[in-house]
Amino acid sequence: MPAPVRELIGDSLLIVPGVSPQSATVTLLIDDEGNVAQISYDADKLTDAERALVSAALTALKFHPGKIGRISVHSKITIVFLLDSVINV
Repeated sequence: MPAPVRELIGDSLLIVPGVSPQSATVTLLIDDEGNVAQISYDADKLTDAERALVSAALTALKFHPGKIGRISVHSKITIVFLLDSVINV
């Protein structure tokens, strides 16, 4: 199963400036090099502008690709992201 190389904050918080605080269920197709090849939104209330910002942020994430034995393969993962525009302390 693919896993993010750069950890998200708390494993699910994605900071995207300009996005209102909310959750979004997203399915990512990860290629055999760990890049996000395709994004599918399964459940969200994002505006088109927010979705474009989130897509750009998700495309920038790098993943350890899925493997069969020692061979990297294309894989799919569904993640519930918590979105916010700033880190609240």
